[in-house]
Amino acid sequence: MIAERPLTIGEIFDHAVTLVVRRWRAVAPLLVLFAAEPAVRAACVAADPRFARHDPFAAFVLSTIEIVVFVFATAAIYRVFAADGDDVDALGTLRATFGEGWRLARVALLCGFVLFVWSVIGGGVAFTAFRTAGALGGFVFGGVSLAVLGLLYVFTQLVYAGAALEGTGATVSFVSALGRVRDAGTRRGALLAGAAIAAQFIPTFVIDSAVRQLFVMEPGLRWTPALGAVLDAFTGTLFFTAVITVAAIDYRVRSEGIDLEAALEAVASA
Repeated sequence: MIAERPLTIGEIFDHAVTLVVRRWRAVAPLLVLFAAEPAVRAACVAADPRFARHDPFAAFVLSTIEIVVFVFATAAIYRVFAADGDDVDALGTLRATFGEGWRLARVALLCGFVLFVWSVIGGGVAFTAFRTAGALGGFVFGGVSLAVLGLLYVFTQLVYAGAALEGTGATVSFVSALGRVRDAGTRRGALLAGAAIAAQFIPTFVIDSAVRQLFVMEPGLRWTPALGAVLDAFTGTLFFTAVITVAAIDYRVRSEGIDLEAALEAVASA
């Protein structure tokens, strides 16, 4: 389904749309898992706005479930999208990922650590700018910090997709993704990251706004964020994971093509 040659940004999104149209039913059980935790949490918060404070154990359990779903269901979605045929057993793929739990968990921990470190650094820089230069300085540096965080978010997803699709460990996945993104060009990587983030969060924003507007006149319907969580999973999450899958494969193709060119040049010069 994915051409064995470097793709443009437009072609990456075209392939992602094709994957979504042809395989959304296959990944639907995994998307339900994605939607379950935020839907339950939103329902709990609707019932008790101070849910996390009043029932910290339940909040901790939900957070643990969210982490487990990210580690295993995300890897399974990447594999379903990268499979050769459209008839893929999503739940069977999910079970297979549990057999690689420690490897995938280590990759996820590395990705989470990178995002956490930058969140602390970027937040500190934005806060310092706010204290020294006022609201404008905080806005500028805060915006830059968020932009870098977005780039890192997409990059860590490419790392994790590479680990899921290639069976590599944390260090190898990280170094491979870094080299591939660098070789393909930082400008291209920034464009891809911006487009991928838009693909994930714009549908989320639009749907959330639409759901709130739809039920705004209905008293007592505080559970609408739970409905929004389900719709978000079947729109933003679905398309974003498809984009990352195609992009990860494209970066690998680009890397292998560069390696082949280097080998041919070495033979020619010998």
